[in-house]
Amino acid sequence: MSKQWQKHTLDLFPTHGLAIGYWLDVSNSNDLHKTILNKQLPVPSSMTCVVIDAKYIIDVMQIETAVTQALLHISSHSMVTRELATEVLYCLSPTRSLNQALRFFSANSSTKRILVVVIYPKGELDASSALDRCQSDFEHIVCGRIAHEDLINLKEGIVDAAELYGISSEELTVINHSYCPHSELVDAILTRMSARELSRV
Repeated sequence: MSKQWQKHTLDLFPTHGLAIGYWLDVSNSNDLHKTILNKQLPVPSSMTCVVIDAKYIIDVMQIETAVTQALLHISSHSMVTRELATEVLYCLSPTRSLNQALRFFSANSSTKRILVVVIYPKGELDASSALDRCQSDFEHIVCGRIAHEDLINLKEGIVDAAELYGISSEELTVINHSYCPHSELVDAILTRMSARELSRV
């Protein structure tokens, strides 16, 4: 696997793995958007790919949580959407509005920073080589600068994420004065993602 990609394991779904790549200064987001709509992403049928606008993502935990929630929806036959990729986008949202989730989190023609998330089956004989080919294909079709830095702390999205998830300036001030501001902010976002299930909007 290319060193620019990170691998993650889901605690509740150990048979699934995540491979995540992060691109900056993307110049062909319009073409990528068309490729997504036409379902022409270079992904094997055994895998699912989610291309996410990184504007509102500050930590990989958001993605891990959304994928876990989406898989739980599938296993409990309670999906809101028709496929895993869009269910993940829905689960990233703080509200139950699918339109809002797609508007804010799906890559579109103006997206400059993207996260490519590949959900793959672990343990299959050809999974590793298929994943390598998939990652190589993405590195050729995305016109941008693939990030080498740690994906755990995506500082670029803090202000936008706080606004989207309804974190007030007062709460943000308290968070910024805490012992570990980043972790506290991530917890605040994950709480709002989870509370979506109890919301009527």
